[in-house]
Amino acid sequence: MMNQVPASPNPSSNQRPLSRRRFFGTLGLSAAALSLSACGRGSETSMFDSLTQRKPNGDVVRIYAEYQHLAKSGGLNRYQQPFIEGQMELINDEWHRLCGTDSDGNQPRACVDPANAQDIRINPEFTAKDLQEDLLAVASGVAKKKVDSPDVGLLVGLASALGAITAAPQAQDLSELAPQSITEEIKRIHSTVQGVIFACGIAAAVDDGTYRATILSTANALRELRNSIEEAADGLNVDLDSAPAGWVPTDGEKIPSIPSEVMPYMQKITHTVVNALYLGATQAHSKDNTRYCATWCAAIALQEIAQERAITTNPLLKLVRGNATENRK
Repeated sequence: MMNQVPASPNPSSNQRPLSRRRFFGTLGLSAAALSLSACGRGSETSMFDSLTQRKPNGDVVRIYAEYQHLAKSGGLNRYQQPFIEGQMELINDEWHRLCGTDSDGNQPRACVDPANAQDIRINPEFTAKDLQEDLLAVASGVAKKKVDSPDVGLLVGLASALGAITAAPQAQDLSELAPQSITEEIKRIHSTVQGVIFACGIAAAVDDGTYRATILSTANALRELRNSIEEAADGLNVDLDSAPAGWVPTDGEKIPSIPSEVMPYMQKITHTVVNALYLGATQAHSKDNTRYCATWCAAIALQEIAQERAITTNPLLKLVRGNATENRK
């Protein structure tokens, strides 16, 4: 008698039927999953629509158009032309950054369309000085906490570097400019300026007369800045720290002992003020203080530019000034 192989058990015979509660519970989970999926698709669609409908920042596009005008004007020399084109490229990058990208890295075509700049009319008499003033004005009005706002530091850095062409703004012309309030940023700037004025005296004592005019110009500009802050503080009844007894060099900073060390030293100490003003502009909470710091940053950057020319360095090699990463490409 052959052994009978038992039949395979019915798969369904080993499964318990779903109870009414489990059935409707499962149905509910499925519905919820479908709802969440649909919600996710709707959210993605909404975000995509928002991105594709995004408009370019009007101020940045106008500034780009102004750069284009200067670049095509034919009024730039062979050193100024690549400088303006390099700055224009940085503004173009900022324009595109503010337009954003989707999850695939694509940018909204309407937002980055070059026609946005081509449609802007620029006065035929527009100059680099006009551009510099526009950069400072836009930087002063930026709402810093908004994610779609232009980079204040970039605008200030570009304006400060433009001094190599405009020779502006001059410190002696800023007597009407004052901080709205004496904040911690303004106090730090004041303290830094006082120390650097003292350090200019050290440089002058070592110099053999070669850089006398450059050192004197820097010291005078710094005194104008110091006096401006002190006058504002007096009017607001705010106490400022008294002048330091001397200049305390930072780590690795060498006090000059021979004439050839004077100008590198001047460049280092002057940059501490430019950087303090740059940071003040990016951190200020009021438009008036932003404008004050940004404008003075450009004014003291002129002293950096003069120092570079004194040692036959081309200042137009720096596209932006004020921060630690100046040579943006």
